[in-house]
Amino acid sequence: MIFPLSAVMLARRAEYDEALERFSRPLGALIDYELGNDGDLTVHGETARHYRYFDCTAMAEALYRWTAETVRKELKTELDFLVRFRAARAEMDEVVDMPDKEASLFIKLVVENAGRLSKAKRGRFLELSDDQIVRLEEILRKEWSRRRLNRVKKVPGRKMRANRQIAFDCMVGTNFDVSVVVEGAA
Repeated sequence: MIFPLSAVMLARRAEYDEALERFSRPLGALIDYELGNDGDLTVHGETARHYRYFDCTAMAEALYRWTAETVRKELKTELDFLVRFRAARAEMDEVVDMPDKEASLFIKLVVENAGRLSKAKRGRFLELSDDQIVRLEEILRKEWSRRRLNRVKKVPGRKMRANRQIAFDCMVGTNFDVSVVVEGAA
């Protein structure tokens, strides 16, 4: 399973920079280097020993925090989108047969524009009638207004293989509750 970890890291950019600095600041004091006017970095002497067994505790601790936050918040958002997308796509197929790329673009444009295809983007879908567009917009508004996932919650004493069950439920398009236990999370 791929976690959308970068979203949390970007939101916590200062924390990310600090974790990197806790490694690079002390290392910079040990290395003889010069930075040329053209931006080229020249390192003098042997430096391999500094990188062979370095302490990455700060980065590992930060990565753990970001992963826990990703599981608690970002993953739910991503899964919610996937479930809505798949359900909407299935309903759209009942209205009109569209290539996946076109259908995905239609969904993106309508969702980003609060449930309506803008007049400026209408020209991208000339093969669709006005009635079909209205029906597709209604499907997307309905799907995006529906609350498909319950909140991610900690269930005392209950651990489950959430990633496998969630992945299966997304594939078959069923509704489900997400209950996960993140060690060390409150």
